[in-house]
Amino acid sequence: MTRCSDCGAEFPPDEPGSERRACPNCGSLRRTHESSGSLTATGTLSAQAAVERGVNETRMAAFAVIFTTVVGVGVTVGFETCPLLGVLASIFTAAATALMLAAVYRVPAVRRVVMEVMHRVTGQ
Repeated sequence: MTRCSDCGAEFPPDEPGSERRACPNCGSLRRTHESSGSLTATGTLSAQAAVERGVNETRMAAFAVIFTTVVGVGVTVGFETCPLLGVLASIFTAAATALMLAAVYRVPAVRRVVMEVMHRVTGQ
């Protein structure tokens, strides 16, 4: 819609490229062009998260106690059966313990499984 800026009279817009005509009411050449519109926008946002249980002192201590107990039983049975078997069991157990602890600290998949079990055992 086009209006006269001075008196507010409404009239059709001028043709493109033609000279502006004076307002029939007040003679002004000033114009106000009015327009309206609307905009609607929608959006979606989603997020996903995974909790990885970390190594803490309580879980690690519980794991060490359980693992050491199992290892101690194995070594004791080995010494009772045959002293050489006991020595071999001790060496194997020490190596297995070192590898297991290294895996818990350095391999995310192993840490996730062990710490999930220890979380359930310790309740923390």
